[in-house]
Amino acid sequence: MSWVADSVRDWRVWALFAFLQVPGLRVVAKYLPAPLRSWTPLWLLATLLFYGALLHHRRVRGWCRSAGRGRVYVLAIVIMLSIFNAVVYPRVDSLKSQLRGSDEDDNLIQTSLRLVRGERPIYVPNYLGNPPTQEPGWALMVAPLTLSGTYFLLTPLALGALPLIVVAAQGSELAAALATLLPLSSPAFWELLVTGSDLFAIGVVFAGLTAAIFGWRDLGAAPRAACVALTIAAGTTRVVFAYPAALIGCFLWKRHRKGAVLLIALGTVIVALEILAWWPDRDQVTPISLLAKGVAMLGPIGLPVGAIATAAGTVFAIAQVDDSAASWMRGTWLGLAAMPARWRSRISRA
Repeated sequence: MSWVADSVRDWRVWALFAFLQVPGLRVVAKYLPAPLRSWTPLWLLATLLFYGALLHHRRVRGWCRSAGRGRVYVLAIVIMLSIFNAVVYPRVDSLKSQLRGSDEDDNLIQTSLRLVRGERPIYVPNYLGNPPTQEPGWALMVAPLTLSGTYFLLTPLALGALPLIVVAAQGSELAAALATLLPLSSPAFWELLVTGSDLFAIGVVFAGLTAAIFGWRDLGAAPRAACVALTIAAGTTRVVFAYPAALIGCFLWKRHRKGAVLLIALGTVIVALEILAWWPDRDQVTPISLLAKGVAMLGPIGLPVGAIATAAGTVFAIAQVDDSAASWMRGTWLGLAAMPARWRSRISRA
């Protein structure tokens, strides 16, 4: 059992536990029947040992490498998740007839449909009276799923794409397997899956954008154009996410300065166009008003503290970037985490 002792001493195990299980406690408290909640400590202990085994148990690591080497395991998981969500998601979505459930999926679907129909995507309140926070670029990217009635595939497809992105970013076979297994271990992931939230898919988009821009200097004209389109989609997932999209462009400075200038400028243009597009409707609930609301939520003390934290996180994220894809992924995570948590949470929720 030496792997247990190694796991206890490994900060990575505790980090995985904190980021994957602590957010899931809210899901457990909200959805799990009262008699089963007493089993929560046992579940937490089991997941802690699971993370330790993934990183330190020789046989488990060997199995993960084998799974990461073959694509059939990932394909099987995506198919099973798709079937599961095809059954569960409509039932969860039907709660809106009772003015219950999450409205994140409705916001994205309605924004996407309005754009496809050629209608200006004014932030029309949904059935709960909340305005959509998703923006045009991201809504158009998801349009094939909304038009075909297969929106329930969004999160399963994102999970299937994640290990491919990890491999493209010079990740190991073990890392590819972990990219599939770790999300499945979090109750928060399952909540996002069945409620139709797009937040997990957004995270995968930023991971893919990071991997794509990392290889910018070796790309031809067409792949670079695809990177630009992906940057627009990522930068318009939510109004605040134009910041990490531009930050990833900053990472490119050491490898390709012209490309970095292009992507940073693109992030700036995205914000400028959003402000110009919504300025005539500034008295309504638009990204402009959401930013103002975020500032108000931070308060007189929280605003400077949040600005300092964001600036410090940005500087550190850029400084730690080297010529490895791992440092780029770490920098992207730092950039997303550096944004004021309350602001990010409010604007990210529909």
